Amino acid sequence: MIVVVVLRDADTFGYRITLMTSCVNNGFLTAWVWLSSDRANQSSMMQYAQDYLDHGIQVGAVDLDMGWSTANGDFNFDTTKYPNATEMVEFFHSKGIRVILWVTSAVDTDSPNFQEAYDNGYFIRDIFGKQSLFKWWHGTGGLLDYTNEEAVQWWHGQIDQVLSLGIDGWKCDGTDVFIVKLVVPIGKGGVVTRKEYSMPTMGTSLTTLVQAGG
Repeated sequence: MIVVVVLRDADTFGYRITLMTSCVNNGFLTAWVWLSSDRANQSSMMQYAQDYLDHGIQVGAVDLDMGWSTANGDFNFDTTKYPNATEMVEFFHSKGIRVILWVTSAVDTDSPNFQEAYDNGYFIRDIFGKQSLFKWWHGTGGLLDYTNEEAVQWWHGQIDQVLSLGIDGWKCDGTDVFIVKLVVPIGKGGVVTRKEYSMPTMGTSLTTLVQAGG
């Protein structure tokens, strides 16, 4: 049974945290935990999880939230925060803790892979047929066109860069809602509604895990 638990602005072991999702399994409650992006880095996340374990509290997974990568839409670890991602993932797995990464359906203009996606026409277009960029709380970017099979395969290739490290899952954040800003969003397969866009946003992330055996 899956139980969703949201405790905003909680403070545990000196950290400001949110308990995201808990799994009740044979009577035990194991939490998925994360630190805010301004506090999260390799050493703080490893110590954070260890603090829970030292107090006899089970941890099901850690979520490396916004800021783990060099830019939004890029799947390369920011080595100034996470100098050895392989070592970190192995540490968590040795403790029985799964690793989840924050991800969205957008690629920001400052991301190293943005130009490649834009040049190949991988973003949702507006009614005039132009790839439309939008402003959101993380910056400015384009929404991946899931009706374009070539774009989806390219996206899978980006994701493979971290799946090879043994990543266990994704926290899919809500950039899909911004598709309404385009008024009449158009993909390679035609007009795309918000519902039609939201489903593959989650589904594509799941597919990559299944294909990787996660």
